[in-house]
Amino acid sequence: MWIGEIEVPEELINAQAERKLVIFAGAGVSMSPPSNLPNFEKLVREVESKTGNLLTWEPEKEAPDHFLGYLEGKGPKVHKLVWERIKNQESEPTELHYALLSLFRNPEEVRIVTTNFDTHFSKAAAKNFQGEVPIYRAPALPLGHQFNGIIYLHGCVDQKPEELILTDRDFGRAYLTEGWAARFLVGIFGNYKVLFVGYSHNDLPMEYLGRGLPPETERFALVPEDEIEKWKYKGIKLIPYKHSPDDQEHKALVESVKSWVNQTRMGLVEHEQRIKDLVQLPPSLDREEDSYIEEVIKDPIKVNIFTKYAERVEWLQWAEGKGVFKPLFSLNNPSDEISDAFAKWFAEKYACRYPEDALAVVQKQGQVLSPLLWKNIAGNLGFSESLPEPTTLAKWVELLLIAPIYPSTQGNSLDFLLQKCCSTEYATIAIRIFKYLSTPYLVLEPSGFKLTIPADDYLFSEAWKEFFKPNLKKFVHELAPIITGQLKSAHRLLCNVDCANDKWDPVSFKRSAIEPHEQDQYPGSLDLLIDFARDIIELLLKDDPERAQTTIQEWTLSNIPIFKRLAIYGVTIDHNSNPNEKLQKLLTNNWLFVHGLKHEVFQLLKVAYPKADVAVRQRLLENVETYLANCERNEKDPANLRSQNYEVYNLLYWLEQIAPNCSLVHQKFSEIQARHPDFQPREYPNLDWYISTEWVGPQSPVTVEELLSKPVSQIIEFLLTYQEKEILGLDREGLLSVIQKAVARSFLWGWKLIEELEAREEWDTDLWDAIISGWQSTNLTEAQWKEVLQFLEHFKEIWKHRYSITELLKEKVKANEGSLPTSLLPCAETIVDRLWQEVEKHDEKEILNHINDWLTTAINHVGGVITQFWVLALARHQSQKENERQGILDEYKGRFERIISAKSNTAAMGRVILASQLHFLFSLDHKWTREKILPLLDWNTDADAQRAEQAWEGYLRWGKWNEALLPDLLPLYEQAYNNLRRDSESYDLLCVHLASIAVRSSIDPIQSGWLDKFIENVDEKTRGKWAAEVTNQLTSLPQEAIKEIWNKWIRNYWSIRTDGIPLPLSPEEAGNMVDWVFALQPVFSEVVDLIVAKLDPVLKIPEMFYYRLDKENFAEKYPLDTTRLLNHLLKGETRPFCHCYEVIKLFNNISKNLPLDDIKPLKEHLIRLGCSPSS
Repeated sequence: MWIGEIEVPEELINAQAERKLVIFAGAGVSMSPPSNLPNFEKLVREVESKTGNLLTWEPEKEAPDHFLGYLEGKGPKVHKLVWERIKNQESEPTELHYALLSLFRNPEEVRIVTTNFDTHFSKAAAKNFQGEVPIYRAPALPLGHQFNGIIYLHGCVDQKPEELILTDRDFGRAYLTEGWAARFLVGIFGNYKVLFVGYSHNDLPMEYLGRGLPPETERFALVPEDEIEKWKYKGIKLIPYKHSPDDQEHKALVESVKSWVNQTRMGLVEHEQRIKDLVQLPPSLDREEDSYIEEVIKDPIKVNIFTKYAERVEWLQWAEGKGVFKPLFSLNNPSDEISDAFAKWFAEKYACRYPEDALAVVQKQGQVLSPLLWKNIAGNLGFSESLPEPTTLAKWVELLLIAPIYPSTQGNSLDFLLQKCCSTEYATIAIRIFKYLSTPYLVLEPSGFKLTIPADDYLFSEAWKEFFKPNLKKFVHELAPIITGQLKSAHRLLCNVDCANDKWDPVSFKRSAIEPHEQDQYPGSLDLLIDFARDIIELLLKDDPERAQTTIQEWTLSNIPIFKRLAIYGVTIDHNSNPNEKLQKLLTNNWLFVHGLKHEVFQLLKVAYPKADVAVRQRLLENVETYLANCERNEKDPANLRSQNYEVYNLLYWLEQIAPNCSLVHQKFSEIQARHPDFQPREYPNLDWYISTEWVGPQSPVTVEELLSKPVSQIIEFLLTYQEKEILGLDREGLLSVIQKAVARSFLWGWKLIEELEAREEWDTDLWDAIISGWQSTNLTEAQWKEVLQFLEHFKEIWKHRYSITELLKEKVKANEGSLPTSLLPCAETIVDRLWQEVEKHDEKEILNHINDWLTTAINHVGGVITQFWVLALARHQSQKENERQGILDEYKGRFERIISAKSNTAAMGRVILASQLHFLFSLDHKWTREKILPLLDWNTDADAQRAEQAWEGYLRWGKWNEALLPDLLPLYEQAYNNLRRDSESYDLLCVHLASIAVRSSIDPIQSGWLDKFIENVDEKTRGKWAAEVTNQLTSLPQEAIKEIWNKWIRNYWSIRTDGIPLPLSPEEAGNMVDWVFALQPVFSEVVDLIVAKLDPVLKIPEMFYYRLDKENFAEKYPLDTTRLLNHLLKGETRPFCHCYEVIKLFNNISKNLPLDDIKPLKEHLIRLGCSPSS
């Protein structure tokens, strides 16, 4: 890539972008003003001079390090002399020092190795990066394969003079005997791309660097163009720059590096502007600009900027010349972002605007469209607002249709294009697409081969209905052979894979009728072609009878079953032939008993037989007789013969139905019925098969009205014994449902039924459950309630149906219309007390275990229902006292304490209900509830763990916490989250409770310590759920409360959690915490400060988060803070990014409220992610 006057290799550009570039700086970097330091050769001469020419250096005979070593052996302190010369107080960093450092965008990226002794890079770094760049001096070097900073490979003047690598002995130690320099270099060159700057071909450091490097390392060097020949055999890739002998400061090098720096420092916003400016004009002849765009199109982010703005046809030709289209014209489908960008660009910007130029590209590239390019061209044509003129469109359509792209991978672009072409102007193209989309092909599925067509069934059908059928008269001569040919092709394909033959194929078999039929309401792809063929023959019979007869004859002579059926359908609807002629064609073609033609044959008979002459009818019946006689004579298999006889019976039954006055058929039908008295008519005699689907619930053999109209004594036996159970038919469940409704409608009728059952002593029958359910579903009067309760109390035998009884009383004890009268409540309580004793006596022996939902089990268990009755009855008593709190009545304490202490399953289910009513019971009696109910939730009591689990399930699902109880409850919550099953719904509800306590209680969750304990003891998933529940709790708080709770504990909590206290914060939990911002709007700026400073969240539902920011006007209310938040969230996102729409809306609204400099970082993120903001 040309930058200024140098062509920087792509490898270096990529290495710089990937943070893999290392710069080696030599003496040339420090020779220009204001540094003015000598190179190594001049430095040796100065040392030679300062030692009084004690020895004379002859460069052509002796290496400089050898000379210095020899000289030092004669006495002079060579290291000190060099140290003093370089440590020149007036020497300052050059422009090149600053420029080379600026190639790195931040201190973490800086990787500079210098063999110079001066510390100018350190000084420049202190100014560029405020001293944040690490400095290393030989021999204390970092690991070469993983470092950043400035490396003084041969030491520097910040060290003692003797530590400089100067003489041959020093170099031998560094590169050979101790080898620390060589090891460092091997690490660097094995992991980084290296660029040498400021070295001459004969510099001493280059000799040692060459010895220290593996031979396979890839090295680059910036060198003057007049020295290229001298560098040829150094194994280094040269990057020449312009230089003249009188340019001692190498200005071209400095300016080129500065240009490189400028490009490095360009953000995506600046790149966008530069690319936009360049591509609005034809391709530049300037090599730097051309090279820049060439690099742009290799970058998966910047290429989208290029394709967004490049619209001139010259850029299409330029791009082809650069070879960018090559991957798009290959069946090896490209999947990279760059190919994707160019495919869209080609299709959207050139295919229709510059069709001849675009087609020329296709022709030059070999005309083989990749699936990627195919989809983009087809999609652009199919989904664009307008179509190109027909001549252009026809060319592209033809290219699309001849492309070797498998139909199942094409999507619906052609279907939509067909719909857009449904006009007179584009009719020829529409027919061409129609032919393609109707072409059948086979797909191999696990069950075998399936036949289909490329078209989308719905869109194809709509195109036919909206365009082709209304204009069929105009297009029929083109469409008829297409559709006939496609159906032929379909049958041929099926035959090829042994899925069809001349007498049967699945296409015809699955089609119930040629005409529209309820059995064909879910058509397959090939059914559409059959429908189209039917529409064609209907039109031809009306407008072109001669062509219609030709078509019918062609179909008749075909060996394809569906064509024969279409032919029979055509004969049936042909108004130009009379009934005799229709029947004659039926007989002539021997269609009467051909398998698979039944429906169409029967429909023809229905139309023609009743109106045909007697002679013709006689001939048809004789044909039937002949067929039957042949069967009797030739068929040896009795089962087949019986089947053939039934087919004759079925035909004659059909004729009898359609022609009831025909004595001929009546006689024939009577004869075969007499021969086969077991034969019964089918529900659908004109079909070989019929499928119906419907939901059928319990069905009763009688109605409510029928029951109420008859005395119970007449039907009691039927009610007791009826047990019919038909599949999808009448059953006892349906009967019981009707009895329940009858009892609800007529209390008297129900009581008569009770008297009959009592008289018969039928106490076990399920009729009792129906009767009791009937009472439950109606509103009884006080008098009726007295009768019911007296009956329930007097007849202990009915207690076998205790669940129904307790369910009735539980529902009716509620203070609603039709409820149990208060005056009768003591009677009901007595009954329930006795039922409890009965239930306890007959309690199931097997202990309930492994229940996933204890509360659901309890409310469906008689023990749970009874306990609910008592709780509701207690509430009913309390309601009678209005505002007076009477506490828990002693008799109820006794009942509840029996439940608490009992060991039965019945009592266990009761305890689940009691625990669920903790809040209600506590409101009545603080002390008793603390002593009796609260211990149910204690996992540390002597009771078994299952008891606590049951109580917690009831409490968490139906119960709620009480502020006064919290000091007692919080330790129990701690037990619960350590003992409950973490995969249970109850555990999720525990999170809801604790989130509610944190947000709504007066207890500070941080200072009290309960929240830290919770975070420490639960898993990552649970912490995430809790954070999500806090969002729900905060949402319902008023704004004033938000500020209060923020100051009370949330700010502190957020701070310590982001510091990893007491456990590290997972991205998912952090993502849920970020959702708190919607409730924390009064302190939004503070929240954003904490998010930006410490959180790396993963948003749970990103599109919803961004949508809510927009919907709740964050961009208008808090533009700067919203920008900061978005910058932080988007920095961790990568392409493909699926939320551009939502974020661009936010950006556009923010840009109305902030200056460009404030929104620039956000725009950079959007460009990087492939979004295209409007401003």
